[in-house]
Amino acid sequence: MYEFEALLFSDPAILAGQLGINESKVATVISQFGSPEAINNDPLTAPSKRLDAWSPNGKFLKTTMGVTIAKAIGIKKIRRECPLFNKWLENFEEIQKDGQ
Repeated sequence: MYEFEALLFSDPAILAGQLGINESKVATVISQFGSPEAINNDPLTAPSKRLDAWSPNGKFLKTTMGVTIAKAIGIKKIRRECPLFNKWLENFEEIQKDGQ
């Protein structure tokens, strides 16, 4: 349903701080959509495109910067801010329980 990058919008302060941008840019996007999970509405404004535009070199490095930001936010906050993602993880956790 959404990109990994959408999950990074779970904490505007951390995302903005890591990118060196004003937190209000991130907060504005979240307020427009209501949830990080809802941001992926258009190929031109998808979370990855927004992060590319905000990145100093014009390209957001998902495998380095993305991981750093996700770790700084923490899985608990990401799960709290992204209920569909949380439900998806709960499904895997339930499968794992059943397999033991």
